[in-house]
Amino acid sequence: MRSFALAKVAILMGILVLWAAPVLAEEWPIGGGGPNYVTMTKTANNVIFGQITATTRTSVRVAIGKALKGKAHDEINIVSFDKRKYMPVKDPRETFKKGEDYYFFLGAAMIGSVPFEPIADSIYLPVEHGKIKTSIIAPTLEQYVHELDFEFFDAYLEALIAIQESRAIDPAFLGQLLERLEKSANDPNSTMTPTYFTMVTQLQPGYDKETVLMAMAASPDVNSRVLAVRQMALIAPHLKGGNEPSQPEPEPKDKGGKKGKKAARPAKRAKTVDSYYERIYGKLVQMVNSDKSRLVQSAAAMALAAVDDFRAISILAERIDATDDETPELCEVHPVALANPTRKAVITAIVSFDSDEALDVLERELLKNKVETFRLILEIFKDYTDTSLHLLLLDLLQDANFLPRQVAILEYFRSIKDDATIEGLKKLFLSPEAGSEFIRKSIVEVFQDYKEPKTTTEFLLEHGLHDPSPVVRQATAKALGTLGDPTCVPKLKDIYFKESNRLAREFYVETLSMIRSRDAFETLRWLKEKETDGRMLEQIEFALKKSKYLSQ
Repeated sequence: MRSFALAKVAILMGILVLWAAPVLAEEWPIGGGGPNYVTMTKTANNVIFGQITATTRTSVRVAIGKALKGKAHDEINIVSFDKRKYMPVKDPRETFKKGEDYYFFLGAAMIGSVPFEPIADSIYLPVEHGKIKTSIIAPTLEQYVHELDFEFFDAYLEALIAIQESRAIDPAFLGQLLERLEKSANDPNSTMTPTYFTMVTQLQPGYDKETVLMAMAASPDVNSRVLAVRQMALIAPHLKGGNEPSQPEPEPKDKGGKKGKKAARPAKRAKTVDSYYERIYGKLVQMVNSDKSRLVQSAAAMALAAVDDFRAISILAERIDATDDETPELCEVHPVALANPTRKAVITAIVSFDSDEALDVLERELLKNKVETFRLILEIFKDYTDTSLHLLLLDLLQDANFLPRQVAILEYFRSIKDDATIEGLKKLFLSPEAGSEFIRKSIVEVFQDYKEPKTTTEFLLEHGLHDPSPVVRQATAKALGTLGDPTCVPKLKDIYFKESNRLAREFYVETLSMIRSRDAFETLRWLKEKETDGRMLEQIEFALKKSKYLSQ
């Protein structure tokens, strides 16, 4: 089997970073909305709620009403609001008013009268009439705000801090939060579902209640649908094959205690779990095929890759031509244009599968004269160490009938060249698979742009210059000239009069003129004395005049 094992590791790591919710995720990179309250409560040494008692041009004085984290005095000074990354304040008097209540996320406690400073990645959060207006998903972006009760938000911050400090969450608050989420998810007109869901998954990363997730997946709100897809990508692998979900619902206790009943229950549970997995898989397929949102389609494609269900390959393959390269829309869960366009997401998902079927799909697409899709596949593939497509690409490189494809292939190889790639191409050059002189020529052309000539010069001298094909020998001479390694001069001098192909000899002369060394220049002079072919003498004299050695 042609292996995508290393590629799969890389892509799935990327998918999980983008779409899965890690334990107390510090940030959701796909959204690009900056730090969230998990980050702020974790980074801050002091999380306080208090009232402004005085303001100056550089500071505010705050009477501490409550310290959710850290130890603070009854009253403190806070400075350096202008150093914050988000909503910096140059003059506190223009922002903070005496008598107003705020949450602050502050750095380390200071000694004596030295003032506190807000952490760089934080906001200041006002409390007005017992209400908080903020976005739990992207709190640093003011265009996305929802209203929360002060007591509810305060309990939320305490729950985040409790987890960070390995303490139990208040069960009353957790129950209230789950109840709000379920009620909101079942109301298609509610705008609070993404907020409550984000809170829940920050506290319970493996949350997997089916009725809630399916309701969110069917919601008219794109934020809910994206979050549902994200969570499905996280929990589905645990459900596939009958594994227990990360948070199974409690089963009735076996009052009789009979061994027969206990032994039978896991199989029943596995069947239920597996059917739940099938419903998730079916929903993801439906969303990648027919959701109206490009963002949701992109998310669903990446989720299918994370689920790693090989049935998805053919479905994703059909979507390549049905999708486009437009940037997905922006929303609260995706406020910055960082998500993959749908076509790129679909191809990226296909690349992640460790199977011949996935590779066959990519090969079929590469053989089509669709330059944008071709470039996109190569752009994705260059991030992985798998070399399964190299032989096909080298073969296609010699197809002069479609120049854009040739350019794309050379750009691909130039962008991925490292020691491992070069060593792989060396083995390919010497293998029976490289029986075509044009494949070997393509490999040499890739070598000529490698910036560490010692890695390739020796190989080219030993194998390229002795290749049975004059086409390969000519390409080798050109590559040696581009690399400019003076160690190749003695070999070129030795092989020149042994070369039967005049065009190849012309390339050798050109190569010597490109090498900035006295030895190369003297070799050209030596060839001028020995050569008897009039045409070659003209080439040698021209090479002596333009020798790079003379330009030093």
